[in-house]
Amino acid sequence: MKLYIGANVADIGEEAIAAGSLKEIFLDDNNTDFVLYQGILFDKDMTTLIKCPITSSYQYYPVYNVPESVKKIAAGAFENSKIFNIKADSVTSVGKSAFSDSTYLRTVSLKGAVEIGDEAFWGSVELRNIYLSDKLKKIGMGTFGCCYMLECLVLPDSVMDIGEDAFSHSGIKYILGGKNAQYKQQTFLNCKNLTLVQLSDAAQYLPKQLFKGCTSLEKLYLPENCLGSEDNELFYDIPQNQVTVYGKENLREFAQKNNALFENIEEHEHTFVTQRVQDARVYESGME
Repeated sequence: MKLYIGANVADIGEEAIAAGSLKEIFLDDNNTDFVLYQGILFDKDMTTLIKCPITSSYQYYPVYNVPESVKKIAAGAFENSKIFNIKADSVTSVGKSAFSDSTYLRTVSLKGAVEIGDEAFWGSVELRNIYLSDKLKKIGMGTFGCCYMLECLVLPDSVMDIGEDAFSHSGIKYILGGKNAQYKQQTFLNCKNLTLVQLSDAAQYLPKQLFKGCTSLEKLYLPENCLGSEDNELFYDIPQNQVTVYGKENLREFAQKNNALFENIEEHEHTFVTQRVQDARVYESGME
């Protein structure tokens, strides 16, 4: 619950102090390798935020603004944090479990992040808004798992890699964008509220069990170069003909093999992106 860092401590390993029960950190005044700023531990240059105790004074602030010098949020840095909103637009790298189980967390702004580590927000059950960078390349395994209040996400086209279970057991309803993203198995596992998905242009073969347990799925927009799925059980536990697949005519057989309806996207105009984003009420939260 309390951590004392002595004068001669020069290195703290990854996740070494990521404990979700840590309430207070003390740093010897003679230590020159770390900085304790307003109760939060940083490296000496304040380029890495190492650990925010769960009882930080910032839990009473409307927004915690991560110092602009910080480029990395270390693994487990905000685990179990009681902070409500965090702005970290200078950060380029988010470590594993950085915000996991932060059950008070509502909004996070990461408009400079290039990568988000595995399980970064896992179990942050109240997370509603996440603002992503147009430079983001990777979303790790289980990143948004069990984020029950996260309903809509517009992925930047810069995203190349989305890990296994990235949204599993989350409250996500709409996934849009991310034209260059590749998906892993069970990306949307047991997303019971998932209604509409626009898959990326890069998704040639859809991985196994991509939509397993997505029992509310109704609309799936497939890219022109899609060649089908790896197992022909894409909608295995979804009622027959509940899902409508939208795509080019060559995908009609694919839809039928997966017990889905098909609609040729070339035969009429679709404005689903604008409509669905509006329906989900995606808007800026005043964190500027």
